[in-house]
Amino acid sequence: MPAYHFGSKEGLITRLAERAHERTLEATAEALERTDRRAEELSALEALRVTIETYLEVFVAADAPEERAVVVMWGATFPSDSPLPAVVHADRQTHRDLAETIRAGQQDGSIRADADADAAAVLVMGMARGIAALSLAHPGAADPAKVQALCGEVITASLQDPSTTAPRGPVTPTTSRRTSRPG
Repeated sequence: MPAYHFGSKEGLITRLAERAHERTLEATAEALERTDRRAEELSALEALRVTIETYLEVFVAADAPEERAVVVMWGATFPSDSPLPAVVHADRQTHRDLAETIRAGQQDGSIRADADADAAAVLVMGMARGIAALSLAHPGAADPAKVQALCGEVITASLQDPSTTAPRGPVTPTTSRRTSRPG
């Protein structure tokens, strides 16, 4: 069946990873709309927080099968001698995007200049992916909104330039969650 719709199993996996990424971008845009702010108005640090907090919000949503499948497939690449190329490509692209955002923050002064952008991107990506994986394994372990907010606070505490001030609480509003997304 996957070959009929997607050409191959790899085609299905590629489309699944693409769709999960698209949904996170859509959700991030919606989160910004709820705050009545445009992306251009955010510092890079705030943009990083919105991106990660929204990823976590999307991931725990009841209608997030693509996102959950991608995390499961990502985890399946660990012991494998033949990792899934689409998942590896998505990981590399995510790392590049996060590192670019961090470098932009160093340029706009919202992120510490002494932070290694590639290392910080690995830290942020690992934290978000780890939270996603744990929420699959132990869904009732903690309140997802509190974990999401704390994740944003950790990003701020570890990366914020000491000469600036950024929000201490969640950047994305957690009180008016979306109930559905286009699928």
